[in-house]
Amino acid sequence: MDFSSALASVVLVLRHCLRLATSPYGTMRELSRKHDLLETAYIFVLVGIYYIWSAYIRFGPGHGIIPLGEATRSFVMFLISFSLVVGITYVLGLLLSAMRKARQGEISTLIYLSSYALLPTFIWFMVTSVLYIFFPPPRYFTSLGIVFSFLFLAFSLSMFLWKLTLWYLTIRFALQARFITIVGIMLICGLILLPYIIMAYNLGLSRVPYL
Repeated sequence: MDFSSALASVVLVLRHCLRLATSPYGTMRELSRKHDLLETAYIFVLVGIYYIWSAYIRFGPGHGIIPLGEATRSFVMFLISFSLVVGITYVLGLLLSAMRKARQGEISTLIYLSSYALLPTFIWFMVTSVLYIFFPPPRYFTSLGIVFSFLFLAFSLSMFLWKLTLWYLTIRFALQARFITIVGIMLICGLILLPYIIMAYNLGLSRVPYL
């Protein structure tokens, strides 16, 4: 692949991300018909860049290779978490007979759509890291602090609801599932992942799951 083709793919990924904010249903339906895993690779690179950025914010550039090691560890945990979510979702889809037409839903489609469903998570983490620079903790109990906390809570809630929407649409189009089946998959998947999230937190491997 030459540079112009790679650049065109990057632009296409950015275009899809913008459309997911304005028309998530139509965009996810369109994406489900192509599932280009090269775009997933670009999204993973973007996640990796975030982890490097975040590690250098946390440790500073004067700590040698420590930030890079921290970024690598976080990225590996992200890959494990992503694989668990995709794998559990796919297996639950099979067990709950979500793929009725053909056993049939391709896992490549699920991986592809799941990578785009990371967008709200990426935005939340990136905004949080930027706020850490300009509004570092501790944030005192003042009128300005209350307003900031309220706005951040509203932003976080909107990202969470957007994330749920994209996850729902991912299961809807990748597994060709009905509403009740999708809700069941999401609930069971959440319950299965909860012990993993708690364990990763207690071991210091992941403070907030990048899912």
